[in-house]
Amino acid sequence: MFTYEIEEKDEELIIEADYQFTSNTYHFSYTTIVLDSFFYQRIKNPESIQPIFFNGGVTGSTRIIINKENLTSKFIELLKSKEINPFRAISIGEEINL
Repeated sequence: MFTYEIEEKDEELIIEADYQFTSNTYHFSYTTIVLDSFFYQRIKNPESIQPIFFNGGVTGSTRIIINKENLTSKFIELLKSKEINPFRAISIGEEINL
């Protein structure tokens, strides 16, 4: 499960994402929420999209803060109405020692 809501503030967009990830196999040790590449240069709190470690499952939430400078009001409204999705994927993987 993955849901999100977007709130507009004076100089930023706040994305509140709730998630619940489970895996039938214990080979996977983390998951990562992947933003659309357009948003990475605008993210104000990069720690909010760090890998989430789990052992078979995890439930939680994250708050992603995006600088809205130079975004049009039309674009922001499309984001808030979810006609444009700020997320590209959910990546699941395992830790590899190099």
